[in-house]
Parts: sequence; structure tokens; C-alpha cells
Amino acid sequence: GRMAEDGKIPPYYPMMETPSISSLQRTLWNAAHTDATLVLLRGHPRHGTKATIQFARRFGKPLCVSNPLRTDDQLITIHWLLRNKVRNLNVAGPRASDDKKIYLIAYRFLEAVFSVG
Repeated sequence: GRMAEDGKIPPYYPMMETPSISSLQRTLWNAAHTDATLVLLRGHPRHGTKATIQFARRFGKPLCVSNPLRTDDQLITIHWLLRNKVRNLNVAGPRASDDKKIYLIAYRFLEAVFSVG
């Protein structure tokens, strides 16, 4: 149903729905069907974030776990993306309901990373 924690995902985001409503299946597919996974995390991984890390490792995909509050991690992430020639990136991290400030922090981090070039 293209549902996310904050409502329906707009149709302009190209995606394929999983047969199951299980978020674990979505997490597995995201790790399996992308070139690499970037996890933005301010603490220890839990729940789906922990599963994302495990799936990326299981599939042998490049994995970068960055703290979006660290400026040094921006440069590390840029180099990691270039070194791995990532074109299709899975970005993961805690849900907004688990970390109220993560959306804006992650947005600013990604904006800084992708504005280089």
C-alpha cells in the first residue's frame, strides 16, 4: 500500500512493493537490491537498523555506518561512495518515532554529502 510511518509514499518515488507487509522483508529487499547501504546512526543500532546492517553484511554489500552529527563522517562517506562506485544507495537508520530529530539531522548530512562535486 506504499505506506510509511508518516503516511503514504508519493507515486513519484519509484519502488516495488514487497508481497508481505512485514517491514523486515522490505529491509531485506532494500539491502539485497541496492549497490550499498549507508546507515545514519547517532547511537547503537536497534530493531530494523540492526537488521539492515546484518542483511548488508549477509549479501556482501558495501556498508558504511556514519554518525550524521560528525563532520568527519561526511568526508568518510563521500570517499566510501566514490571508492565503491555506488549508483543505487540504500539509506537507513532509526525511525523518526524512535529518534525525533533524526530526519532533519539525516537530511542535512545527506545534503552536505551530495552537494560535493
